[in-house]
Amino acid sequence: MKREQKETIRRIMCILTAATLLAGCIPMKVTAVEEGNLPHYLDESNRLDQEISGEDGLQEDDSDQGDSTKDDSDGDDLKEDITDENEFEKNDSDTNDSGVDDSTENDSTENNGSTKEDSDKGDLDAGGSDAGDPDKEGSGEHGSKEEPARPEPPRYVLGGDERIELTLIDRQYQSEQNSITYQAQYQIFLEGFYREEVNDNQELQVEIWVDGQDEAQTERYIFTEDGNAEQKFPFHVGSPGEYSITTVMYGCIWDEETEEWQEREIKQQFQVEVEKLSQELQDVREKLTLRYGDTLDVAEYVASHLQIENVLYTEHLEVMNDASDKLRLTDTQIRAIGIAKEDAPAVIRVRYGGSEWFTESQEVAIPVVIAQVTPDITLRLDEEREWQTSKTIPIHGELALHAQISQEEGAYYEDLLQKDDKLKLQYRIIHESSGAVKEYTLPFGWNKETGEKTYHAVLPIGWRNFTKLHKGEQYRLEMAVLYNGTDCPYEMLPKQSCQLTLQAANAYIKPEQSSVELEYRKAWNQDYQMPFILMHKGILKDTQVMDEEELSQIQYELRTSDPAVASVEKKPLQQEDIASGLPYMITGVGETFIGIKAVKSPTYDVESGAVQIQVKNSSIIEEDYSIHYSGDGREQVYTLTQWQEYLKQHNSWLKAPVTISLTDAGAKYYDTLHCQEQSSGNVVSKKEKILYTTDQPVTDHTLWMTHKDRNASTKGVGEMPAFSMGIDQKKPQLIAVEDNGRRRYQETSTDDVWYMGEYYEIKAAYEDTMSGIALVEYTTDAGRTWHAFPLAKDNTDTKVQECRLTLKNGTYQGIGLRAVDAAGNISEEYHLANQHKQYIQLVVDNRIPKLDLQVTKNSKENPRQGVEDWTNLALHYKIQQRQDNPAIYKLYYQYVPIHQVQEAIQKGQKPYAEKQWQEMDEAGFGVGAYSQEEEAVNRNGTYYFKIISMCGLESEIASRQIRLQQTLPEAMEPIITNDQGEEWYHAGSLPASIAIDCMAYLQGCVQKEEYGAPITIHTRLISSSGQEDKTVTVGFETTEEYLAYCKDKTPYSHESYQKQLQALRIDFAQKPDDIYRFSYWIEDAAGNRSDVYEHAFYIDTTPPEQLQVWLEGKEFPTGELDRIVYDTFSQTALQGEVTAQDALSGIDHIQIIQAKKYGEWTEGAGQVGDSFRIEPSTRCFLYVVAKDVAGNEIVGWTNGIVVDDQAPSGQNYQQLITEPAGANDNGFYKEDITVHIAVQDKPDDDNYAALESVSYQITSGQVQEYKELYHTSKTGISEDELRQSASFSAEELIDAAKFEGNEASIEVTALDRAGNKTTSTQIMKIDVTAPEIEITFDQEEPVGDRFFTTDRMAAITVTEKNFDASLVEWEVTRDGEPYHIPVSGWSSEGDRHQATMLFTEDGEYTLTVTCKDLADNEAEPVSAEPFCMDQTKPVIEIEYDGAQPHRDNYYREARTAVVTIQEHNFTPDTFHIETEQPYQMLGWSHEGDTHRLRICFQENAYYQWNCQYTDMAGNEAEQLEQQEFYIDSIAPVIEITGVINDSANAGEVQPVVTVLEEHFNAEETRISLVNGKGEQIEIPAQVQQVNGGYSYILYNVNEKPDQVYYLHVNSLDMAGNEAELTYRFSLNRNGSVYDMSLARQATEGTYYQSRAMKDLQMIEMNVDEVEQFAVYVSRNGVLIPTVISDVYHPKTEDVVLYNMERQGNEKLGYVYTYTLFGENFDKEGTYQVALYSRDAAGNEVSSTLKDKDAGLHFIIDNPPPQIVLDGIEAGGIYDASQKKVNVMFSDNGMLTEARLSLHNDKGEEINSWDYMELAAAENPLMLEIAEYGGGQRFLYRAVDAAGNELLAESMESGSADFVITTNPWIRLVKSRKNIVTACGIAAAGVGVSGVAAGLYYRRRKRGRYA
Repeated sequence: MKREQKETIRRIMCILTAATLLAGCIPMKVTAVEEGNLPHYLDESNRLDQEISGEDGLQEDDSDQGDSTKDDSDGDDLKEDITDENEFEKNDSDTNDSGVDDSTENDSTENNGSTKEDSDKGDLDAGGSDAGDPDKEGSGEHGSKEEPARPEPPRYVLGGDERIELTLIDRQYQSEQNSITYQAQYQIFLEGFYREEVNDNQELQVEIWVDGQDEAQTERYIFTEDGNAEQKFPFHVGSPGEYSITTVMYGCIWDEETEEWQEREIKQQFQVEVEKLSQELQDVREKLTLRYGDTLDVAEYVASHLQIENVLYTEHLEVMNDASDKLRLTDTQIRAIGIAKEDAPAVIRVRYGGSEWFTESQEVAIPVVIAQVTPDITLRLDEEREWQTSKTIPIHGELALHAQISQEEGAYYEDLLQKDDKLKLQYRIIHESSGAVKEYTLPFGWNKETGEKTYHAVLPIGWRNFTKLHKGEQYRLEMAVLYNGTDCPYEMLPKQSCQLTLQAANAYIKPEQSSVELEYRKAWNQDYQMPFILMHKGILKDTQVMDEEELSQIQYELRTSDPAVASVEKKPLQQEDIASGLPYMITGVGETFIGIKAVKSPTYDVESGAVQIQVKNSSIIEEDYSIHYSGDGREQVYTLTQWQEYLKQHNSWLKAPVTISLTDAGAKYYDTLHCQEQSSGNVVSKKEKILYTTDQPVTDHTLWMTHKDRNASTKGVGEMPAFSMGIDQKKPQLIAVEDNGRRRYQETSTDDVWYMGEYYEIKAAYEDTMSGIALVEYTTDAGRTWHAFPLAKDNTDTKVQECRLTLKNGTYQGIGLRAVDAAGNISEEYHLANQHKQYIQLVVDNRIPKLDLQVTKNSKENPRQGVEDWTNLALHYKIQQRQDNPAIYKLYYQYVPIHQVQEAIQKGQKPYAEKQWQEMDEAGFGVGAYSQEEEAVNRNGTYYFKIISMCGLESEIASRQIRLQQTLPEAMEPIITNDQGEEWYHAGSLPASIAIDCMAYLQGCVQKEEYGAPITIHTRLISSSGQEDKTVTVGFETTEEYLAYCKDKTPYSHESYQKQLQALRIDFAQKPDDIYRFSYWIEDAAGNRSDVYEHAFYIDTTPPEQLQVWLEGKEFPTGELDRIVYDTFSQTALQGEVTAQDALSGIDHIQIIQAKKYGEWTEGAGQVGDSFRIEPSTRCFLYVVAKDVAGNEIVGWTNGIVVDDQAPSGQNYQQLITEPAGANDNGFYKEDITVHIAVQDKPDDDNYAALESVSYQITSGQVQEYKELYHTSKTGISEDELRQSASFSAEELIDAAKFEGNEASIEVTALDRAGNKTTSTQIMKIDVTAPEIEITFDQEEPVGDRFFTTDRMAAITVTEKNFDASLVEWEVTRDGEPYHIPVSGWSSEGDRHQATMLFTEDGEYTLTVTCKDLADNEAEPVSAEPFCMDQTKPVIEIEYDGAQPHRDNYYREARTAVVTIQEHNFTPDTFHIETEQPYQMLGWSHEGDTHRLRICFQENAYYQWNCQYTDMAGNEAEQLEQQEFYIDSIAPVIEITGVINDSANAGEVQPVVTVLEEHFNAEETRISLVNGKGEQIEIPAQVQQVNGGYSYILYNVNEKPDQVYYLHVNSLDMAGNEAELTYRFSLNRNGSVYDMSLARQATEGTYYQSRAMKDLQMIEMNVDEVEQFAVYVSRNGVLIPTVISDVYHPKTEDVVLYNMERQGNEKLGYVYTYTLFGENFDKEGTYQVALYSRDAAGNEVSSTLKDKDAGLHFIIDNPPPQIVLDGIEAGGIYDASQKKVNVMFSDNGMLTEARLSLHNDKGEEINSWDYMELAAAENPLMLEIAEYGGGQRFLYRAVDAAGNELLAESMESGSADFVITTNPWIRLVKSRKNIVTACGIAAAGVGVSGVAAGLYYRRRKRGRYA
């Protein structure tokens, strides 16, 4: 094998080995660098650069391999330059024939590659490399010269082709003790070994060393001719970077000149770059799946899933959480705290940070799917361990509900479960039959011990939860655990359902009493209610608490053991029937048992109960009977007591017959009276009454009563009534009379009236010769009432009696006398009369009149208090009428002034004696002015009064002093010193004082002859500390003072008053600071008051306090500071205010001065006002002055403030960074960069805040370095310190290698104390970072989880240095559809670029934003959380289903309200109903955005309700009007009294109708009275309101004729509940009356079919029993025998069967019901029906009598009408243009309808006729039928009065077609068709004549019907 082939194979093997070893390794770049010169013959121009690549391996450099160069990114370059350190000579230009350069002596010369390969070969030959070959002979043109033998070379002879080749065969990074070592091995190949014989025994020594290491590494290798085998070179370094591998080959060459072997070296240098470890991460191939609550170490996950095999990674893993609501990140651990679905996973981002050995990895997004967990959910009922699908539960029992939720085994979310308040327990109770639902959603509790959510409750089985509590009712209980939110983290247990069957509750009837003892009288015919309690039994222990609804559903049945004692209703009774107890009625005396049984109870199984009823006889009472006596001219009715008293008063004598009768009350219980005469023992027994008419001596009688049918008697029970009586009819006689009327008062007496001032007296004597004088009576009221004289006790002779009448004070209308004997006979009357024989009125009154004087003020004050005191109100004097006074004749008064009164008193005289009395009327008189328009009156004196009676007697004199003062002296103004008006007094002001003088008033007061009212001077001083009042009174306070003055006329002294006035003085010098309000006025004792004089004094000598400066809402220290420091800095204008407190006058103004030094202020400088503003570019402190209104002031100053809005800059306002030098044309730096930084705060003035910090940050990609160059944190600095920190400068060196990247920048930030910041940035690299997108909203807090109710602005923020707005794209969907929303213009702040878009329309939105930068780096799409805009208020409408109001808002059925809510974002949880009345929610239904709730209102109540709703976004619907209506399902209760139903009445009847109804409707309450003929009877009624309703009293019923009457009452309440009650009664004065109304209703149409006849019912009513009766029926005038039968049965003979029922009794009368069975009338004919009867009284009546008008007649008609068509035949064909047809309808009864229509063969109507309108009586209707091009036929319908019908109204049922036409062709076609049709009909066996019943065609030729 040739050498080249072997070399090629070896290289291929090395390539394959290297490729295998380096696959997946981080590339290391090795570059050979030329170092030294090689001889020209060692240059290989065709050698290609080689690479070492982890992917592609080594490439052969042979020319036939093509271009082997590759981009540096594909692998590491090993570039080789060979350096020759021997003294080889080059002959580039001056070579001799031997090829040796004679002119060059340099040891080494650079080979520029300009020589050709053949010349290089020639040089090699010329170099004598073959000279040592003994076999080689010289040749050439000149021949050769034999060379001497060369000495043995000392070492390897360099041949020129030698070349070292390094091939990387292995490398790895070793990590030990947090340090990394790069270890590599290179395969060393020696190529071009010079194998000439000269080197047979020589070895080529090669030395390799590495530069750039801290410690040198040197390796030595030996190569021989046969030892070109590979050798390995180890390469170990401790840090990444560039390293040089130098190889040196040591050999020698032959020097021709010296003919010696010269040592030479061939050096090769290889550049090796050890790069940092690349931390590439694999893309996530599948989503990470966690369960809720799980925790994952992200570092472990990344190490096991994302790291590339055999790649080292740093420990600096960075984890970023993009789903904080679903994942909780702690260090590198995440915990699943929410749910992330497969299609919307949560995302965390990871990357490895860079370090010395590692580059920063790319960022990898890890989608995390968080799966639901399956908690252990247990739902149980009662104590069962597992859920039951069916259960029987007792009504009114309890059902325990249990729910537990705990984490399953192996899960880790217990703490999350504990805090999760969105888990709810919902249970629903669904009525299977109605679908009604009761739903409850309840929160869970937490059990710390068991670590589980729990809910335990007891569900009562009652009305609150179950809509229908009936045994056997089926309900479905559904329980489920709900999650009240989105993204439920739990896999819920399916809804559990249990079929509940209600089991009856046990109960028993417990009567209130086990036995009842009643008295016959009180109990008979009474509806009793036996109270009882329905007791629960067993379940809830024994208790009587029951629901009204349950009780209302129970029906009861009663049984009695003896109906003669007590009766009960046999029908089942409802709860309302026994609301007060179990009903029963007492029917007689005795003992019975009443059993109580519940026959229907949907809720309870009820045990029966029983009550023993014992009824005993009652004693007779006075109300049972009455005694009728007419001895006084008219019949009087007495009770026993009254009768006994009457007899006692009349000594048992009577003067008229006596009747003892049963009263209605007594007849109610008894029917027979018994009276026994005690003297003879005879007993008189009579029904109803006993009559005594003859005179008889006084005899004792005893009375009792019985009722045989009821076993009732009063005999022997209690006290039996007894009495005695006798009769006498003779009158007493008057024998003497006299009186004293002559002494009457003549002034007032007349012929008609006498006035007497003394008692009147009259005497008289009477005589009676029969039973004797029992009494003498007198009258004083003209005979209207009589009074008995007391008779002398010792007068035993009653034949003559004397009397004397004395009349005392009083008025007597007429005086009369009479006498009465023992039997009550009355004598003729004696009268005191005038000449006209008229009674004389007598007035007797010896009373002295008493005078009551009423004096009232013109005021609402007590008119009897203080009327003699001083007053300014007008007085009114009136003499009051007294009830005890005699009649008054006249009133008098006089007035005497005070001085005259006093003079008369001093003289011992009566003041009124000399004055003339004035007459006054009863209204009295007034003194003084009543209004300001009247003249004022002042009066001081006495009024005197007296009165005289009609009988001439005078009263005593009365007097009243008057002190009336209606004018007031003028007010004296106070004297004020140092009056400053409304100005403030301060310490420098002269103090004020107030004094008052009343000298002028006192002098004027004493000059009056009649003194006026004294005056009172008032002062009032009001301040904040209170009110101070003072008064002084001056003037005559008593009459004694005035009398003393009148007596000696001494001057009036006022010194004492002046002393009092001194007390009113006010000296403000002694008063504290305050605002004083002084008031002054005078008023006299009469109540006159002057105007109030007012004056204010303002006194304040205290300076303001609490001077405070407030800066931006916070207090800023203020005071007289010793040193000012600057401690407040701001970059924006500062606003503040200065406050000070002044307790009294208040702050007048505040002065604020902005100063920099002490004393830089003058009075009036600065600004006036309590607020200030410090503008930017200001440095100052505040000097403030606060002055109050009174002029007092306070001062203070603050620390320093700087407002600086200018950011620091470089010197002369340049950038902070001087642009660094050293950048190349492309802007890249490769050397360390010196950066010059200079900062200055406001170079041009001193209003700076000074620097706080200077820092820089160097950024290259993800590598950053931050350094703070300057910083101060000192607060409160002086002005000098402020100046010193105004500027800063520095130089910094940036390590270019460290910050190499596609983008590098240095950012210098300067921050002053005011917060102004300047940042200068020098960009040094380009951008390789993808943009970052952030979406934020101005509203981040949704209502609920995603709702917003106002416009929402989205801010799209893109973080990118190289930003282009045109490369930002966004996608918006609204309600799932693409939706365009423009963005605002982009605004940028540094790397952040922001635009906004406004969401204004309602809808469900998504927003996704994508972006590219100018380098086409594409950002990760960012999507906002879906949200919903909802700015629309829900709209509520309320409608109602079903029930309609009858009147206004009254309903008689349950109302179902349909609440419709128009809302897109709907939840039922926020719907609320506001009402106090019961209701039932029937459930929601949903249709799009329309949501309907049905609410049932079914209780009887007045409903007032409304509803409120708020949607999920918090929008609240508009409030609706209050819903108001009534539900009333209870019908009115109608009662009729005054007449008994089904009663016959011969006596008085006055019905009273009572309608009991809460919602009474008078307009629809109708009362009608209809007689048995059906006639409406007009009857007046009086309406009046009663408790609970209205009553109607019906009048004039008795005046109506004898008939049967129906009193019908129909009442609809406001809700439309209807009640009807009909009473039937009759008036019977002359025997029976008949009611044929039911029969007439059945026969009102006259004509009937037999099958339609109903039973005929006729009523007969009579007060007496009917002894004989008969029913007469005739057909067509022939009587048909009638036979009584209970029911109708088939009969063989022509008879009429009827039934007769009798009911009633002697009390109510009798009712007879005759029923003629409808089946009797199966034959046609005219029928008449009549009744006959004769009663026990002998009255004979017949229903046919005119006054009875109760006969019946009707007609039975069975066959239908018939029709005759004359002129055409069925199927006839007529050659004519028209045809006449006669039509005749007939019926054996009466036609009511007949119509005829003509149709063509298409069924179209041609014409129609109304036969009843067109046909003449009994004559046919003639029609002219025109020709038609086809068949025609008649259709018809006829109905008679009995309803029989002839009908042919379809083309199939009408007459056969006939043809009328002049067209022969049509006739031919029709004739053939008829033949075929006729044949078909004949074949079917149907005759033409059978087309329709009653249809006839008349053929004249044949003379018969066909």
